[in-house]
Amino acid sequence: MSDLCNVISEKAFQKGLLVVHTGRESIKLAPPLSITEEALFEGIEVLDECIRASI
Repeated sequence: MSDLCNVISEKAFQKGLLVVHTGRESIKLAPPLSITEEALFEGIEVLDECIRASI
């Protein structure tokens, strides 16, 4: 699972989304409190694409 998290994190980084691989089986997201709804959904979409491309 750790390798999968690394792959997802790297793909997200390449697409401009900064996530942190924490522990063996988790990825942490930390958007700013002032994030717009549009930016939030865009980030979720990028993360979804990265997960789907990695499994």
